[in-house]
Amino acid sequence: MASSTLVRMTSDLHDYCALFHPPTIVYKTKPELAIEMLQEAVARGVRPLWVGADKIYGEVEAFRRAVAEHQLDYAVSVSKQAKVWLTRPRLESPEEFNAKIVAQGRRRTRYYPAPGEPEKVRVDEYARDLDPEQWQEYSCGQGTKGERLYQWAVVEVVENELPGRDSLLIVRQKLGDASSRAYFLAHSAHPHALQTWVERIGTRWPIEQCFEEAKNECGVDEYEVRSWQGWHRHITLSMVAQNFLAEQRSACAQEEAAKKKRRPRSSRTPADRALERCDG
Repeated sequence: MASSTLVRMTSDLHDYCALFHPPTIVYKTKPELAIEMLQEAVARGVRPLWVGADKIYGEVEAFRRAVAEHQLDYAVSVSKQAKVWLTRPRLESPEEFNAKIVAQGRRRTRYYPAPGEPEKVRVDEYARDLDPEQWQEYSCGQGTKGERLYQWAVVEVVENELPGRDSLLIVRQKLGDASSRAYFLAHSAHPHALQTWVERIGTRWPIEQCFEEAKNECGVDEYEVRSWQGWHRHITLSMVAQNFLAEQRSACAQEEAAKKKRRPRSSRTPADRALERCDG
């Protein structure tokens, strides 16, 4: 009885889950989905100048590697526990290592740092030893309260997954506040000034603002659906609505600017207008 009940419950659960997504759709993590979206975009001829991402994606080596393989720049956020090499270590091949072990020893199939090479370091521990001269002050764009000024430091590193890409470790902190530090890995086939990387990292703020507006003004997160198609319809319509509002906002701003440009300036001073009101 218990066995047949379990089989029936499992079958019902499978039918119920089929309502949410087509059977060809399998579970994938956010970084895996991002890699697929990037590959599809590049295949259609859409090549961004660079790719930005938060820690969910930036911490995943497969995501960074996929971006680099498409010869795209990236500037991604990583946690303070992320590790890098300050200098490229000499690698020991599997053949070199296997030749030194006994017949029954565990053999390697990939490269490892050779004995005696320096260890990887945590990015937060390395940032503690940065000299005051290494910090530079830059704005990463306009915020609600004006320029978003931070202190930035940059150092060349080797990423932790061998053979490792030559990248930049960028550290950001509020002015004089070491407790507010954030860490980024930046990679490009061509050299860029720190200011360029700062501007790229700063674009995350308007992107997050865009998501916030979509939630507040278009209800993108207020769906009450029970099917795959229903969810996609709600999200699509919400995005269309947000695009419409953005276009209307832009058109109104341009129209208002044109009106101000055409409006003749009065030659009367505020004192003249005050006297006229008193005489009236």
